[in-house]
Amino acid sequence: MEKIQELKKQYDQEPRKGIQAEAVLQEYLKSKESVTDAILQTDQTLSEKEKLIEVMSHPVRSQYILRSVEQARLLKEGFRNENKQLQNEIQKLQKKMEERPSCVLS
Repeated sequence: MEKIQELKKQYDQEPRKGIQAEAVLQEYLKSKESVTDAILQTDQTLSEKEKLIEVMSHPVRSQYILRSVEQARLLKEGFRNENKQLQNEIQKLQKKMEERPSCVLS
């Protein structure tokens, strides 16, 4: 942003620009705003990724993160196994209920 201001000041000091020089300059700068925004967004994204790389490169932090991921995976696996067991129990109970003769009250 400072560089843009510096270039604008330098442009203002140049002679023989014509009467619409300021309008043309403003139009040009406006057309470049989206490019500027995209560059700033990309810079921010890169900064975030650099921080992630820094965290992952630090041995203690990366070990902690990897351990946390592994614990989460094991918990998920345990929940799946428990869910399968419960589903099997439900099926067994349903089968037993179907096999029993139902008592009909008259």
